[in-house]
Amino acid sequence: TISLGNRELVLTAIANGPTGQDLMVRDAQTGTLFLGDLLSHRRLPFIGADLIGWIEALERLSNEPAERIVPGHGPVALPWPGGSAPTQRYLTSVLEDAQVEIARGTPEAEAIQRIGANESGKWLFFNEIHPGNAARTLKALREE
Repeated sequence: TISLGNRELVLTAIANGPTGQDLMVRDAQTGTLFLGDLLSHRRLPFIGADLIGWIEALERLSNEPAERIVPGHGPVALPWPGGSAPTQRYLTSVLEDAQVEIARGTPEAEAIQRIGANESGKWLFFNEIHPGNAARTLKALREE
């Protein structure tokens, strides 16, 4: 907890997230959660660490009392918890599609094209970021 005079901010480490070392900041006075790269709006999230842990972290955070969230990318504030739905939908789609393609034994290049294809057109930088997200997810799941 950091005291700023008449305002306290509570910092919480989120071990499982996009980078594996993320931070949530709560301002109880305004009902605001600052989620940084745990949440992205309109700009495709970059999956760089523990995808399953990230999904679980967002699910746990959805129980946090707040009026609004501040994403790492996007508008100044979004409603809570609904503002996290697009990020959660994308991450879950990538995870579930990758699991299906692994079970089918789909070659990697083909699997990358199929994973999360339903999210195309819904995100900025999809074509630039998504193939790497799909490849990293396949690699991580195969190493489990």
